[in-house]
Amino acid sequence: MIRTLTFIALAATAMISSSCCICCTSDSKAPGLKRLPKFREFPAAPVVSYEK
Repeated sequence: MIRTLTFIALAATAMISSSCCICCTSDSKAPGLKRLPKFREFPAAPVVSYEK
Protein backbone atom coordinates (compact mmCIF):
# COMPACT_ATOMS: atom_id res chain seq x y z
CA MET A 1 0.00 0.00 0.00
CA ILE A 2 2.81 2.40 0.84
CA ARG A 3 4.56 1.56 -2.43
CA THR A 4 1.39 2.34 -4.39
CA LEU A 5 0.91 5.70 -2.64
CA THR A 6 4.58 6.54 -3.15
CA PHE A 7 4.30 5.70 -6.85
CA ILE A 8 1.15 7.83 -7.23
CA ALA A 9 2.78 10.76 -5.40
CA LEU A 10 5.92 10.44 -7.53
CA ALA A 11 3.86 10.31 -10.74
CA ALA A 12 1.82 13.34 -9.69
CA THR A 13 4.96 15.28 -8.79
CA ALA A 14 6.56 14.42 -12.14
CA MET A 15 3.43 15.46 -14.04
CA ILE A 16 3.13 18.75 -12.17
CA SER A 17 6.81 19.62 -12.59
CA SER A 18 6.78 18.91 -16.33
CA SER A 19 3.50 20.66 -17.06
CA CYS A 20 3.82 23.78 -19.18
CA CYS A 21 0.58 25.27 -17.87
CA ILE A 22 1.92 25.73 -14.36
CA CYS A 23 5.50 26.80 -14.81
CA CYS A 24 6.66 30.09 -16.26
CA THR A 25 9.18 29.98 -19.06
CA SER A 26 12.00 32.44 -19.52
CA ASP A 27 11.18 32.95 -23.20
CA SER A 28 11.24 36.62 -23.99
CA LYS A 29 8.85 38.35 -26.35
CA ALA A 30 9.98 38.51 -29.95
CA PRO A 31 11.32 41.92 -31.02
CA GLY A 32 9.14 44.06 -33.23
CA LEU A 33 9.66 44.25 -36.95
CA LYS A 34 11.79 47.05 -38.37
CA ARG A 35 10.19 49.60 -40.63
CA LEU A 36 10.83 49.22 -44.32
CA PRO A 37 13.08 51.87 -45.86
CA LYS A 38 11.47 54.56 -47.97
CA PHE A 39 12.06 53.77 -51.62
CA ARG A 40 12.33 56.43 -54.29
CA GLU A 41 9.96 56.19 -57.19
CA PHE A 42 11.85 56.17 -60.48
CA PRO A 43 10.22 57.83 -63.47
CA ALA A 44 8.66 55.46 -65.92
CA ALA A 45 11.08 54.32 -68.60
CA PRO A 46 10.25 55.49 -72.12
CA VAL A 47 8.47 52.91 -74.21
CA VAL A 48 10.75 51.57 -76.91
CA SER A 49 9.15 50.52 -80.15
CA TYR A 50 11.17 48.12 -82.28
CA GLU A 51 8.90 48.41 -85.32
CA LYS A 52 10.37 50.03 -88.44
